[in-house]
Amino acid sequence: NADRISAFLSPVRPEPSSSQNAGIQSVCPNGSTGAACATRWKLRNFSVLIVDAAPMTPAIASRGAFFTIEYLHIRMTQRNVSNGIQIEGRNFRIENNTISQEGMCLWGPNGGTHSANTNFGASTTLQMTGSSDGVFRRNTVLWKCSAMDLDTSDRMIFEDNVLLSTEPGVLPHGNSVSFYSWEKHPSARFWSISHNSMSRPANNDPHNWAFHETLTTDGPGGWGAASVLSVSGTTVTLNLTGKSTTQKMLNSLSPVGGYVVVVNGSGMGQFSSILKFNGVDELVLEDELVALVPGNSIL
Repeated sequence: NADRISAFLSPVRPEPSSSQNAGIQSVCPNGSTGAACATRWKLRNFSVLIVDAAPMTPAIASRGAFFTIEYLHIRMTQRNVSNGIQIEGRNFRIENNTISQEGMCLWGPNGGTHSANTNFGASTTLQMTGSSDGVFRRNTVLWKCSAMDLDTSDRMIFEDNVLLSTEPGVLPHGNSVSFYSWEKHPSARFWSISHNSMSRPANNDPHNWAFHETLTTDGPGGWGAASVLSVSGTTVTLNLTGKSTTQKMLNSLSPVGGYVVVVNGSGMGQFSSILKFNGVDELVLEDELVALVPGNSIL
């Protein structure tokens, strides 16, 4: 019903909030942005072929809510291959599609071969960020750069998909359910991943298996590691001698709201959230970590 469709599809049209183009893209007709403005639409039963495109050009970029993408055949043969489907939205279904990366990741400094210097998210066949309540089911993904980066999203079902790497040589990237963009959407939980087939070519280059993951869960990173210098109740002072990288990270971004984990030594396995930071080396924790030993416990 046309009166229920608040998004329109336009070939190679920039998103209002971005300079990036896409082969097919959902755009808010009133110029506004956000998941709520493009609702109740469906892409179904057609083919998309990209033979030439600028770097980081997705075949389909979908924003909005209550949408369906199904029975599409997407082929990307360009030299700077990117996303087949790029999602930022909620309440959606992506089912029974075939998405094929046939080109190479060439848009980094290395130029002549798959480049690990290409942006990971823009190299994946399926890219998702800041989304919720979605289903990826019965899709076939043929990938050369990366099959998927499903980032900072909640309540997702990923099942009965086939993810097949067709690259027998060196792979520039792996695949992840990740938490990279936590500043924009600080949540990635309630996932179900089941009954998927994930494979790489047999008898391939040994570097194909030596680097990058078939599937990993990647956190957002951290501030570093340091031993305990002193402890008093919930106040812990770090020994940052020789820890210039950790010190630099603490100086550039406050750890308040993050966590400390005892990764080695006495008290290993405990964790607590950080309530205060003195700007140098002292943390005030929510919970007291027991049995910490200065010079032995590593946070």
